Amino acid sequence: MLKPKSAAMQAHPEKVLPRLLPAPSLGHGLLVETIAHKEPLALMHPSMLLQSNIFTEGDFAVAPANGKTCVATCSLKSCIGLSIYDRQNSVAGGLHAYFWAHDTDGEIAMATMNILFNRMLESAGAIGGRSYEMDTFNLEEGYRNTPLTEKIREAVIRMAGSDDCVGRITCIRHRDARNFVIDSRDGSIHTGRWYAEK
Repeated sequence: MLKPKSAAMQAHPEKVLPRLLPAPSLGHGLLVETIAHKEPLALMHPSMLLQSNIFTEGDFAVAPANGKTCVATCSLKSCIGLSIYDRQNSVAGGLHAYFWAHDTDGEIAMATMNILFNRMLESAGAIGGRSYEMDTFNLEEGYRNTPLTEKIREAVIRMAGSDDCVGRITCIRHRDARNFVIDSRDGSIHTGRWYAEK
């Protein structure tokens, strides 16, 4: 049984609060909560939690197939998530791009997303990543006005097709999910359901 001060809690005391869930149907997984938002990330097996680099709004993380093998984020309400995965080299990355629900043009947020995306690619490249499949999360279904959603969609496609990404982004898939965990060992993506919605 895990103690309250797990390795994940020691690594990110400001970000996560692990708590055992008693329900047998959940396989005694862990509920990960961001302390700042008091919102659950996902119902995760303890081994997945301990192997995750957890990131929040305006941040990204990358993971090789050794060490902390997963990247995870939550609370993509008006925000969008982007993930990359290099299947040949087993490198994963995730980005939580912040967008304000009532923003009308989103220019600053899109510029910030572009900077963070390029930094994520650089960080993934530093641990062996070269060519990536890309997934977007909450792009179509987020709490945003329609014109802003259309601008973000166009910005994501432009970003993935930019000169910096030629030969690096091989495909883009869209997923309707407000949280995600991607495992660098096999590229599997877990989206789960909000604990509060059960």
